[in-house]
Amino acid sequence: MASVNLQVKPESDAWSQQIRDALAAYNAGRYAEAERQLSAALKQAESLHSDDEKVADSANDLGAVYYTEGKYESARPLFERALAIHQRLGDIDRPSVVRIEKNLGEVYLAQGRYEPAERLFRHALEVDEKAFGADDLEFASAAQGLGEASLARGKYADAEQEFDLALHAREKLQGLDSTDVARTLRSKGQLLSVEGKYNEAKQLLERAVAIDEKGLGSTNPMLANDLNALALAEARMGGLSAAQQLYERALAIDEKSLGPGSTGVAVILGNLAEVLCGEGKRREANHLFARALKIEEGALGPEHPAVAQILNDQATARAHEHQYDKAFPLYERALAIRKRAFGADHLTVAESEYGLGTAYFGKKEYDAAELLFRNALDIREKALGPAHPLVAIALDGLAQVYAARRRYQEAESSYRRSLEIERSAYGPISPAAADTLDFYAALLRMENRGPEADLLAARAMVMRAQWNERNAPGPDASHAD
Repeated sequence: MASVNLQVKPESDAWSQQIRDALAAYNAGRYAEAERQLSAALKQAESLHSDDEKVADSANDLGAVYYTEGKYESARPLFERALAIHQRLGDIDRPSVVRIEKNLGEVYLAQGRYEPAERLFRHALEVDEKAFGADDLEFASAAQGLGEASLARGKYADAEQEFDLALHAREKLQGLDSTDVARTLRSKGQLLSVEGKYNEAKQLLERAVAIDEKGLGSTNPMLANDLNALALAEARMGGLSAAQQLYERALAIDEKSLGPGSTGVAVILGNLAEVLCGEGKRREANHLFARALKIEEGALGPEHPAVAQILNDQATARAHEHQYDKAFPLYERALAIRKRAFGADHLTVAESEYGLGTAYFGKKEYDAAELLFRNALDIREKALGPAHPLVAIALDGLAQVYAARRRYQEAESSYRRSLEIERSAYGPISPAAADTLDFYAALLRMENRGPEADLLAARAMVMRAQWNERNAPGPDASHAD
């Protein structure tokens, strides 16, 4: 969860003191107390002034607390009201008002409304750079938000540049151990993870965990965000046991601090369910998926992209169990939500199309599977370039269709290209490359090239053994209960 700005007032009147007391409660993690105080402050301001700056500030501050509690639908109209007041007052380009823009941008990010979020953060960045320059914390917060919007929209080069701007300013002005630095490290780590640069991502995310645990304590939701991001990197590197422990720790933090029905809890539940699927614990995973879906639909509505992610992950679990008839409607609903939210060329659309393609392949409906795999490949190549690990996954899917249709030369070419991508992305040893080698070996057996197939299968077996040895916990490693 991202940070939001509460507006601190220097005046000594009762309303200002109430705001300061609420801020103290907020900073101490007593969100329910802060919510009560700020609700009272807003009512007081409304009783005296129907539409002035005190009402805007009270609405902004109450929205900030709702945001931190994961109550985005409650936060959004408050931020929008505060911003509308300042628009009527004609001071939208004031830096203090731009803070409200950034707050609203954070809510839009949380709700999957990435285009309006990008517009707000871009305007904020322009105002803050003009007012303060690039070596300023307000500029850094705008760059951070814009980077997260760019990341969500698949603009990875822009996101990296924006995160670097934020990180430079924050490290220079706040020091290397600032919790704001940790947030930028987490965001850049997530970007690197999406790009398949898992070792670099892990280094940044471990640093973020250390900073936030020291600075915020072991039960803060920001630490849970760090742990969640680190767990995702571990899972993508094949470290499922380590990922499960990190997710369970993050889940315990968010359930305690935000409540068991928060959207933050739902995200972690979905991620943990994916890991459990990878470990073969299907029944436990399906229970967590169902719980996560109920939370997301209740908090965000049935058409939110976060709901689509849970549906997509749940469909994948069903497909892995060969329950294709149960997977189809889940994939199709996720795909429809994502197309409406982002358009037909978005990376999340490619994810759902690829998943739906695997279900059709499982049902031996190869025409439909090939079309979906090819669409996913085209989107990923366009958005990520020809050498991204997600491109390799789509190539593997296409190769399996080619093999099933006896188009062996096309299948072999796809597997070779996939292996080149995986070696470039991960190095000489990776679970992804081992899987591709096994697929390739199966193809060679279909062509009656048994000795060559045996060599590839042996390479895959050695590669997995080397990977497991490299990622095995040390003798002093502790395990979560």
